[in-house]
Amino acid sequence: MIVIGIDLGTTNSAVGYVDGDEARIIPNDRGARLTPSVVSITAAGEILVGDSAKNQAVVHADRTVSHVKRCMGEATHLHLGSRRLLPEEVSAEILRKLKKDAEIYLGNEVGKAVITVPANFGEAQRKATIEAGRLAGLEVLRILNEPTAAALSYAWRHPEAKRLTVYDLGGGTFDVTCLEKTDTEYLVRSSCGENKLGGLDFDSLLRDELLKHFEKEYGFVASTDSIVLQQLSEMVERAKIELSSRESAAIALPFMGTGGQPLHLSYEARRDIFDQLIAPMIERSLKLTVQAIKESGFSRVDALVLAGGSSRIPLVQRRLGELLGLKPSGGVNPDEVVALGAALYGNMLADEQRHSGNGRRGLRDVTSYTLGVEIDAGKVAHLVRRNTPLPVDARRIVTTVADMQESVEVHVLQGEGPDVTSNRSLGRFMLSGITPARRGAARIEVSFLIDEDGIVRVSAVDTKSGRREHVTVRPVKDEQQDDAHSISDRLESLSRRIRSEMKDLVVPQELLEDIQDLLLYSDKVRSSGEESALREAEIALESIIEELISIREDIEDSSREHA
Repeated sequence: MIVIGIDLGTTNSAVGYVDGDEARIIPNDRGARLTPSVVSITAAGEILVGDSAKNQAVVHADRTVSHVKRCMGEATHLHLGSRRLLPEEVSAEILRKLKKDAEIYLGNEVGKAVITVPANFGEAQRKATIEAGRLAGLEVLRILNEPTAAALSYAWRHPEAKRLTVYDLGGGTFDVTCLEKTDTEYLVRSSCGENKLGGLDFDSLLRDELLKHFEKEYGFVASTDSIVLQQLSEMVERAKIELSSRESAAIALPFMGTGGQPLHLSYEARRDIFDQLIAPMIERSLKLTVQAIKESGFSRVDALVLAGGSSRIPLVQRRLGELLGLKPSGGVNPDEVVALGAALYGNMLADEQRHSGNGRRGLRDVTSYTLGVEIDAGKVAHLVRRNTPLPVDARRIVTTVADMQESVEVHVLQGEGPDVTSNRSLGRFMLSGITPARRGAARIEVSFLIDEDGIVRVSAVDTKSGRREHVTVRPVKDEQQDDAHSISDRLESLSRRIRSEMKDLVVPQELLEDIQDLLLYSDKVRSSGEESALREAEIALESIIEELISIREDIEDSSREHA
């Protein structure tokens, strides 16, 4: 069984596999080892992915989607021409392309994968990535944190390195992870990161400088022309890359101005100016790096591994050396190391299934966030602390705040603050049917179960009545930003996803009838446009999807047990 490893990146993606004991990158249909994470649609309706989509972006920006990774987990639609797709549907096109390239190269059908995500990705983003894999025809065996994958790739080939720090600065995200290797396990000791810090942000700063220069020197306002902006964005990205090996890079754009007068725009990007622009962001990443090393408890670091294309920037490497007294480890391609690590881990999982895990070294990752629940007076009880090893089973007894209370709302929060206002709300659910009693007499056990993919399931049970409720948490939507039209859009996507989930799934007859009735009701309320009914239908459809996913997971677990 071949399990591919996929680095689903913000700007570029890569796919790898294991040949013998060696992890290798699979080239795409153009022979390139990286595939741009760009999706486009032609006027004839053909989906393009990779370089062909990126080439079309210059003149058809309205039919092209880039950097979809930054939207993963959001209940928003991206416009691909006349089509409106969820972020996971766009990502599925990228994954489908990588899957096809792998099948052509290997000469075999590929159905299983390990997909990497930033360590700082939350619950909704991880679930969206799994869904993208499923839509692409892949069984996602595991969601693996990107810096963990990079550490695994390096540690596999360098047995002498026992304590590793991975500095992963990609196109859209930054992560740092400290990993320790023992005789039997790879153990992640700590992880920190920021979801919107990377090469795209550096490009934006440099592009702003360029636009100011054009307006000042030539009186040309490029920000009003989408085609020119797209051309400039590509030129800025190339200049940024060139500045890693040169002190300056020229950007030139011949342009026909108004009245047919030629206007030649030019700008010299200098490394020292670029360094000044990005220095505050680099310092933020270094602060997180120091924090991760401190939290790991490492007395020394044996190897500093760089991952992500932006880690090649000379300022990054110089400041890391000044701060940590370490030079980056050689023999590592920052663009490929994550995909190679994912491939190695996929091979480890395949071996576990073949040999029941005997004699194999395991991998234990950690949670990226502190999680808890709201208790009396707006305070927060933290059940799971950041950097707790996965999987997690954390429990706490809470109680009622009023006499004869028959229900309790469980409010799930993310963050390390002492009260609700200093944390991020992930979701709420109601436990009803509690045995009435005096305030504080009821005993309600709240459980946080976090699997090895980082997916969080929260449950609450009244220990006396046995009444139980559970939820797979997701970020709470900002209802003030919703209108009937946007809710209707989500209903359409949810209905489409339910029909897709049911295609190859055996569903109990009673549930099947409920689903059919609900889909008909959903279509009806979408036509009516009544906002309260739309919200009720959305909640019901989301509940159905969770139930279908649960059925599918049970079937897959059963299949693995009998394999």
